[in-house]
Amino acid sequence: MEKGFYRNCGMRLTRVISGINVDGSLNGDYCIACYMDGKFTQNGQVIDDRSMSDSMK
Repeated sequence: MEKGFYRNCGMRLTRVISGINVDGSLNGDYCIACYMDGKFTQNGQVIDDRSMSDSMK
């Protein structure tokens, strides 16, 4: 896996904590704390796109 950081939280890239896509495959762009089952999470809770955009204002 390439060296760098996850896009959302800035944690160092590692396969062990990669996020999980809907199909169960690993997502190397986001960590498991930020992305689970193909959806973004916040504090362990899945958030929808509207919540995500509201928090970025």
